[in-house]
Amino acid sequence: MPIPLSCYYYNIKSYGVKFNVPPSVGRIAANEIVRQALTIGFPFSPGVMTPSDIEGALRFGIHVLKLFPAGAAGGVKMLNSIAAPYEHLGVRFIPTGGVNQDNMSDYLQQTNVLAIGGTWVATREDIAAGRWNTIRNKCRVAASIVEELKPRRGAIRMIKQ
Repeated sequence: MPIPLSCYYYNIKSYGVKFNVPPSVGRIAANEIVRQALTIGFPFSPGVMTPSDIEGALRFGIHVLKLFPAGAAGGVKMLNSIAAPYEHLGVRFIPTGGVNQDNMSDYLQQTNVLAIGGTWVATREDIAAGRWNTIRNKCRVAASIVEELKPRRGAIRMIKQ
């Protein structure tokens, strides 16, 4: 049973969720969900794909945005193109969708990228099969790529739970 929009963030916060990066915040529900998250101080980065999406988030004072689906939209080239008009406002992105081990460093080297996300680390198949060592190894590879980039990037940090 879906969570009613009127209590979406209240409910997920009560389950211990610390932040959310939804693929988008639909036009109809956007105002209600955004206001609720901001009211309770729940950190989230709504998904964006267009300048209109970015400007909608900026109207609420949201400057950290999930770019989804980053890969299908054109990757780093698209990211930098869509970000350019908002650079002076300090907008930062969390690209997801098509980000993987082979291209994660390309994204992380961009100054407008705060973090990345990708399901390659823990695929549905690996989770379903209980391949925890495989997932752990993918995490280690990703962490080592981040470590290699630190001297070039400065403040890259892995989120640790």
